[in-house]
Amino acid sequence: MSPAVHCHALRRVNPFLGVVQVIEGDGARAISVDGIDWEIQVETQSPDGLWGSLNASRAARRYFRFGLWSRGGGLWRVPVNPMLDLDEMLAEQNAMLAALAAHADHLPFPLVDRFELWALDDAAQPLALLATTDRAERAARLRPPPWQAAPLTDHGFHAPTLDGETARPGEAANPRAHAAALETLVHGAVADAVPEQWFERLPDGSGRGLDHRVPAALAGRTLDASAFPELLVREAWESPRDAALIADYLGWLAPRLLTLQGLSEATRARVERRACAQAAAVDAFYPLYPRVLEHTLVDAARVEARLRRAAAPAQAQPARP
Repeated sequence: MSPAVHCHALRRVNPFLGVVQVIEGDGARAISVDGIDWEIQVETQSPDGLWGSLNASRAARRYFRFGLWSRGGGLWRVPVNPMLDLDEMLAEQNAMLAALAAHADHLPFPLVDRFELWALDDAAQPLALLATTDRAERAARLRPPPWQAAPLTDHGFHAPTLDGETARPGEAANPRAHAAALETLVHGAVADAVPEQWFERLPDGSGRGLDHRVPAALAGRTLDASAFPELLVREAWESPRDAALIADYLGWLAPRLLTLQGLSEATRARVERRACAQAAAVDAFYPLYPRVLEHTLVDAARVEARLRRAAAPAQAQPARP
């Protein structure tokens, strides 16, 4: 691999949406959320720093969306501001196209976001993952919102555990009621005194607590790997109803959870079995799966997804994640 190109992956968390793949060069980067379609972003001087601008002396540089690329469809350029340095951008784009041709088939890339912000419970143990980053200096600046089960526009989560329960006041017509109930459960378990802490995850899976906004007693502590929920939110709850609600959620999220790296074999096998009930999602995320244990099961789900797509009208085809 050329030393000028860095290939890595980052988790898309709170809510968890999967893993984004990144190919980064000196002046351009390509980003993909499915391993198939890539957005090319090129760095150049912002129009705010060009001639005639009151901010010309600042010479600000930013990334601009410059094109979309896939191995099957090739490059599609998007319109760009004519005030930008198009010659520079084209040169960076061509270098990134060469990097894509060389590396886009070698997925998934290794995860590098080893710094993790966790919501803590009353025992100061990790409860739910709130944010990640690949750089310690960013941790102090990030202010993520409370834990979210799904995007506000995603009404797809349905928990069979809640089917027999009376809707809470004001929630009967809420299309996101089950996600809201799950969020209420997790938020209610977050500690009042120290609600969150950053950890640096070490190669053996353990985590070293950072000192950002926590008491001295928690700064620098080390927790074993077993203290951090593998599937990003705690699965063990005192109430059987609450544990079942979390299980419903993780089953719904299973096709995306399989993009996580470092899952134990037992956990991956369990998640694979749940995921295959959602054949289309398994097929969509398959390029980003670091490992498959039950190939027969997963392959059958992918075949089912392709047969369904072939039988569906073109306009009804589901969009890629």
